[in-house]
Amino acid sequence: MPGPEETAATAAANELRQRLNAREDATNSSLSEKVRNLALGLIGFFWAVVSADKEPLHGIAISHMRWLMAIAVCAVLSLFCDLLNSLIDHFHTSLLMDELEATDEKPPKRGRVLLRRALGGSVRLSFYAKIAFGSIACVALLLLVPKILTQLKAPVPAEATAKPPSCVQPAATAAAPVLPAAAAPAPQSQPAATTRPSLRLNSTAPIRK
Repeated sequence: MPGPEETAATAAANELRQRLNAREDATNSSLSEKVRNLALGLIGFFWAVVSADKEPLHGIAISHMRWLMAIAVCAVLSLFCDLLNSLIDHFHTSLLMDELEATDEKPPKRGRVLLRRALGGSVRLSFYAKIAFGSIACVALLLLVPKILTQLKAPVPAEATAKPPSCVQPAATAAAPVLPAAAAPAPQSQPAATTRPSLRLNSTAPIRK
């Protein structure tokens, strides 16, 4: 039978373990909430930049689309891992409660015990995954900010500021009305030449006396 000192030490150890567990749960909940809010904010930032149709956001979206896509994908994966962590934790807690309520007459099934142990490891894995994806998204955003500032400070080339030529063609000048050509005067009819009998006598005809 344990002595009073051992009992007091065991009680102190159990109390310390409970405090540590409560502190860990509070820290995990706070950290999960911050990661969730951060991921939602990053997704909102991505959508605001990509859907903008005015400068300078439109130019930033075109120039750094790969960075923006990487940030958005990591944020979405972080939210997915957060949801997966909550689901796994729920099933793990339910299986653990079933084991605690089991008795010698009705022991827990071996398959449920093995599933609980597997889910216990998956809870930590999904928790670390959502923290990792959220951290990667933050680091990518921090690396992208200097690039955006450099692009905003860069002088805009004159060709970009020049107004494009107007596509509206000037109205065609009205063509001068075409006057009909002056009608050529009708040629006057020449009087038919009258034929006169030739006065020339035939030299061969005989001369009458």
